Amino acid sequence: MIRMKTRSGFQPGAVLKQAEKGGNRALKRAAAFVRGVARRKVKRRKHKNSPPGQPPYAHSGVFKASILFEVDPGNLAAYVGPQRLASHRTNFQGQPVPQILEFGGDAALGMNANWIHKSAPRGTNSIPGLAAYFRGLGTGPIAWGNSPAQADARAGTTRRKKDGTRSRKSGKHPKRYSPVKGRKVYLVHIPIRTDKQAERVAKTVVELFGYPATNKRIPIAARPLMGPSLEASRAFIAQCFTNFM
Repeated sequence: MIRMKTRSGFQPGAVLKQAEKGGNRALKRAAAFVRGVARRKVKRRKHKNSPPGQPPYAHSGVFKASILFEVDPGNLAAYVGPQRLASHRTNFQGQPVPQILEFGGDAALGMNANWIHKSAPRGTNSIPGLAAYFRGLGTGPIAWGNSPAQADARAGTTRRKKDGTRSRKSGKHPKRYSPVKGRKVYLVHIPIRTDKQAERVAKTVVELFGYPATNKRIPIAARPLMGPSLEASRAFIAQCFTNFM
């Protein structure tokens, strides 16, 4: 018979270290997968809002690119979701736009992203104020139409031929999307020399694009994105944490 004496020891620190390393690796895989699912759910639709209850549409590539993830190694936690945008597309009133889209709520409209100028005069929500703004610019759209000829006719910039018919004067007619009309229209720009012209330009801009900004609060229906993305990723997340050490 052989007699043996053995000693065994347990090193919890080493086990915890390996668990943390494997857990952070699994969290990174899971968070990256959820981010990919969320980005794929965001469809790009210009000048169109998604139906309530569906993920929000992206009007540019900025929103989709803002969906990021980060792993907190110290707390073994991961965070996935859209950032607050720091461009003119954000709500300048400071409302948490991604949170409102996810859960619904009231928000201030903020800057009008479809306004005629990106450098819109904030807080100028009156015809006299906009008239002064365009008078300072020295140019602006005096009229609009569904065709260049119609725009010229409304602006009075057509000329009569010898046979009595009218022809459009030569010149550019920029085509812009009007959020108020819900379609693209042709514009006739003129040099502004009088206050009356400036007022007419201001009224034309408001008719097509609305005011540049407003503090009015409006209800926003929920358009959840991260919740459905997490639900769709549950099976993969469970797989990441199976034998993760």
